[in-house]
Amino acid sequence: TGIGTYGANAGSMRYFGHDASRLTRAEAARIAAVLPLPKKREARAPSGFTRRYGNMISRRIGQVSRYGQDSCLK
Repeated sequence: TGIGTYGANAGSMRYFGHDASRLTRAEAARIAAVLPLPKKREARAPSGFTRRYGNMISRRIGQVSRYGQDSCLK
């Protein structure tokens, strides 16, 4: 989650100043949006693309179909 930052908790502390257990949905989505290219993307002040990608991730958090839940439990 950035140069020299490894893991969700470290990324949360670096970008938002608090433990990962306190991340909001939007903050978690921004970290997820940064992960493919953490050296080029910024969670704290995201570019237009990173902001849009994070918003899409945020909308999808918690959206698992009933079929998807069942297949995860098998």
